Amino acid sequence: EPTDARVDLRARAKIPEIAGRRLDVAATVAAIAGGEREDFSRFRLAVTAVPAAVTSEMLLDVDVTLVLAGYETDFSNTGRGREANVRLAASRLNGVVLAPGEQLAFNEVVGPRTLERGFDWAPEIYDDEMVPGIGGGTCQVASTLHAAAVMGGLEIVRRRPHSRPSSYIPLGLDATVIDGEVDLILRNPYPVPLVLH
Repeated sequence: EPTDARVDLRARAKIPEIAGRRLDVAATVAAIAGGEREDFSRFRLAVTAVPAAVTSEMLLDVDVTLVLAGYETDFSNTGRGREANVRLAASRLNGVVLAPGEQLAFNEVVGPRTLERGFDWAPEIYDDEMVPGIGGGTCQVASTLHAAAVMGGLEIVRRRPHSRPSSYIPLGLDATVIDGEVDLILRNPYPVPLVLH
Protein backbone atom coordinates (compact mmCIF):
# COMPACT_ATOMS: atom_id res chain seq x y z
CA GLU A 1 0.00 0.00 0.00
CA PRO A 2 1.21 3.55 -0.60
CA THR A 3 2.00 5.79 2.36
CA ASP A 4 0.73 9.37 2.24
CA ALA A 5 2.99 12.33 2.89
CA ARG A 6 2.64 13.65 6.44
CA VAL A 7 3.46 16.74 8.41
CA ASP A 8 5.57 16.41 11.56
CA LEU A 9 4.19 19.42 13.40
CA ARG A 10 6.73 19.26 16.24
CA ALA A 11 9.77 19.11 13.98
CA ARG A 12 8.08 21.41 11.44
CA ALA A 13 9.05 18.98 8.71
CA LYS A 14 7.23 17.30 5.87
CA ILE A 15 7.61 13.54 5.61
CA PRO A 16 7.51 12.50 1.94
CA GLU A 17 5.09 9.98 0.51
CA ILE A 18 6.08 6.44 -0.45
CA ALA A 19 4.50 4.93 -3.55
CA GLY A 20 2.96 1.50 -3.23
CA ARG A 21 3.27 -1.43 -5.63
CA ARG A 22 0.67 -3.65 -7.28
CA LEU A 23 1.54 -6.99 -8.85
CA ASP A 24 0.92 -7.07 -12.61
CA VAL A 25 -0.19 -10.71 -12.83
CA ALA A 26 -0.51 -10.87 -16.63
CA ALA A 27 2.95 -9.41 -17.26
CA THR A 28 4.52 -11.65 -14.61
CA VAL A 29 2.91 -14.79 -16.06
CA ALA A 30 4.05 -13.75 -19.56
CA ALA A 31 7.64 -13.28 -18.29
CA ILE A 32 7.60 -16.72 -16.69
CA ALA A 33 6.07 -18.34 -19.80
CA GLY A 34 8.69 -16.82 -22.10
CA GLY A 35 11.64 -17.27 -19.75
CA GLU A 36 14.44 -19.78 -19.44
CA ARG A 37 13.71 -23.35 -18.43
CA GLU A 38 16.78 -24.21 -16.39
CA ASP A 39 17.07 -25.24 -12.76
CA PHE A 40 17.04 -22.27 -10.38
CA SER A 41 15.89 -19.81 -13.06
CA ARG A 42 14.76 -16.49 -11.62
CA PHE A 43 11.96 -14.30 -12.86
CA ARG A 44 11.38 -10.70 -11.88
CA LEU A 45 7.85 -9.86 -10.73
CA ALA A 46 6.20 -7.20 -12.85
CA VAL A 47 4.73 -4.44 -10.69
CA THR A 48 3.05 -1.12 -11.27
CA ALA A 49 3.41 1.89 -8.98
CA VAL A 50 0.44 2.93 -6.85
CA PRO A 51 0.67 6.65 -6.09
CA ALA A 52 -0.07 8.02 -2.64
CA ALA A 53 -3.22 10.13 -2.22
CA VAL A 54 -1.22 12.89 -0.51
CA THR A 55 2.12 13.95 -1.96
CA SER A 56 4.81 16.31 -0.65
CA GLU A 57 3.98 18.67 -3.49
CA MET A 58 0.41 19.00 -2.19
CA LEU A 59 1.81 20.10 1.16
CA LEU A 60 3.85 23.01 -0.22
CA ASP A 61 1.08 25.52 0.37
CA VAL A 62 -0.37 24.02 3.56
CA ASP A 63 -0.58 26.69 6.26
CA VAL A 64 -0.50 24.85 9.57
CA THR A 65 -1.27 28.06 11.49
CA LEU A 66 -4.89 28.04 10.29
CA VAL A 67 -7.26 26.03 12.49
CA LEU A 68 -10.54 24.74 11.06
CA ALA A 69 -11.81 23.28 14.33
CA GLY A 70 -10.65 21.79 17.59
CA TYR A 71 -11.95 19.86 20.57
CA GLU A 72 -10.42 18.82 23.87
CA THR A 73 -11.22 16.09 26.37
CA ASP A 74 -9.52 15.54 29.72
CA PHE A 75 -7.71 12.27 30.36
CA SER A 76 -5.67 13.27 33.41
CA ASN A 77 -5.96 11.11 36.50
CA THR A 78 -7.46 8.21 34.53
CA GLY A 79 -4.64 5.77 35.20
CA ARG A 80 -1.23 5.25 33.69
CA GLY A 81 -2.31 2.61 31.14
CA ARG A 82 -5.21 4.68 29.85
CA GLU A 83 -3.10 7.84 29.65
CA ALA A 84 -0.40 5.96 27.71
CA ASN A 85 -3.01 4.58 25.28
CA VAL A 86 -4.54 8.02 24.70
CA ARG A 87 -1.13 9.54 24.01
CA LEU A 88 -0.10 6.69 21.68
CA ALA A 89 -3.33 6.72 19.65
CA ALA A 90 -3.21 10.52 19.36
CA SER A 91 0.43 10.40 18.22
CA ARG A 92 -0.51 8.04 15.38
CA LEU A 93 -3.06 10.61 14.13
CA ASN A 94 -0.84 13.64 14.62
CA GLY A 95 0.37 15.02 11.29
CA VAL A 96 -1.90 12.87 9.12
CA VAL A 97 -2.94 14.81 6.03
CA LEU A 98 -6.40 14.37 4.56
CA ALA A 99 -6.45 15.27 0.86
CA PRO A 100 -9.58 16.86 -0.61
CA GLY A 101 -12.26 14.17 -0.80
CA GLU A 102 -10.08 11.62 1.04
CA GLN A 103 -11.44 9.48 3.85
CA LEU A 104 -9.74 8.70 7.14
CA ALA A 105 -10.44 5.37 8.83
CA PHE A 106 -9.44 5.65 12.49
CA ASN A 107 -8.59 1.96 12.93
CA GLU A 108 -6.41 1.94 9.83
CA VAL A 109 -4.36 4.93 11.00
CA VAL A 110 -4.07 4.01 14.69
CA GLY A 111 -3.64 0.31 13.92
CA PRO A 112 -4.23 -2.76 16.09
CA ARG A 113 -4.22 -2.19 19.83
CA THR A 114 -1.69 -4.77 21.02
CA LEU A 115 0.98 -4.89 23.71
CA GLU A 116 3.62 -5.41 20.99
CA ARG A 117 2.64 -2.08 19.41
CA GLY A 118 2.97 -0.22 22.71
CA PHE A 119 -0.64 -0.22 23.94
CA ASP A 120 -1.34 -1.05 27.57
CA TRP A 121 -4.06 -2.58 29.74
CA ALA A 122 -6.78 -0.12 30.83
CA PRO A 123 -10.53 -0.15 31.49
CA GLU A 124 -12.80 -0.09 28.45
CA ILE A 125 -16.52 -0.50 27.77
CA TYR A 126 -17.41 -3.96 26.46
CA ASP A 127 -21.00 -5.27 26.26
CA ASP A 128 -22.17 -2.30 28.34
CA GLU A 129 -19.71 -3.08 31.17
CA MET A 130 -16.32 -1.71 32.18
CA VAL A 131 -13.71 -4.45 31.74
CA PRO A 132 -9.90 -4.45 31.46
CA GLY A 133 -8.69 -4.45 27.87
CA ILE A 134 -5.63 -3.66 25.80
CA GLY A 135 -5.91 -0.14 24.39
CA GLY A 136 -8.55 1.18 26.78
CA GLY A 137 -8.81 4.93 26.19
CA THR A 138 -8.54 4.72 22.42
CA CYS A 139 -12.26 5.54 22.13
CA GLN A 140 -11.58 8.83 23.87
CA VAL A 141 -9.20 9.79 21.08
CA ALA A 142 -11.78 8.73 18.48
CA SER A 143 -14.47 10.70 20.31
CA THR A 144 -12.30 13.82 20.51
CA LEU A 145 -11.51 13.53 16.80
CA HIS A 146 -15.21 12.99 16.00
CA ALA A 147 -16.20 16.10 17.98
CA ALA A 148 -13.57 18.21 16.20
CA ALA A 149 -14.74 16.81 12.85
CA VAL A 150 -18.34 17.73 13.65
CA MET A 151 -17.28 21.27 14.65
CA GLY A 152 -15.21 21.55 11.46
CA GLY A 153 -17.93 20.38 9.09
CA LEU A 154 -16.21 17.19 7.96
CA GLU A 155 -18.41 14.46 6.56
CA ILE A 156 -19.00 11.70 9.10
CA VAL A 157 -19.09 8.58 6.92
CA ARG A 158 -19.28 6.03 9.76
CA ARG A 159 -19.63 6.45 13.51
CA ARG A 160 -21.20 4.47 16.30
CA PRO A 161 -21.87 5.87 19.79
CA HIS A 162 -21.00 4.06 23.00
CA SER A 163 -23.58 1.81 24.63
CA ARG A 164 -23.51 4.06 27.70
CA PRO A 165 -22.62 7.72 28.41
CA SER A 166 -18.94 8.63 28.63
CA SER A 167 -17.66 10.91 31.36
CA TYR A 168 -15.27 12.79 29.09
CA ILE A 169 -17.60 13.99 26.31
CA PRO A 170 -21.27 14.98 25.89
CA LEU A 171 -23.76 12.52 24.42
CA GLY A 172 -23.81 12.61 20.65
CA LEU A 173 -20.16 13.53 20.24
CA ASP A 174 -18.66 10.21 21.34
CA ALA A 175 -17.43 7.52 18.96
CA THR A 176 -16.77 3.85 19.63
CA VAL A 177 -13.88 2.11 17.89
CA ILE A 178 -13.10 -1.60 18.05
CA ASP A 179 -10.21 -2.77 15.92
CA GLY A 180 -11.50 -4.85 13.00
CA GLU A 181 -15.16 -4.37 13.98
CA VAL A 182 -16.30 -0.79 14.61
CA ASP A 183 -14.62 2.19 12.96
CA LEU A 184 -14.84 5.97 12.82
CA ILE A 185 -14.56 7.13 9.20
CA LEU A 186 -14.36 10.81 8.26
CA ARG A 187 -14.16 12.49 4.85
CA ASN A 188 -12.58 15.82 3.94
CA PRO A 189 -15.28 17.71 1.96
CA TYR A 190 -13.09 20.76 1.35
CA PRO A 191 -11.01 21.61 -1.76
CA VAL A 192 -7.86 21.89 0.40
CA PRO A 193 -5.88 19.32 2.41
CA LEU A 194 -6.42 19.14 6.19
CA VAL A 195 -3.75 18.25 8.74
CA LEU A 196 -4.70 16.51 12.00
CA HIS A 197 -3.00 17.73 15.17
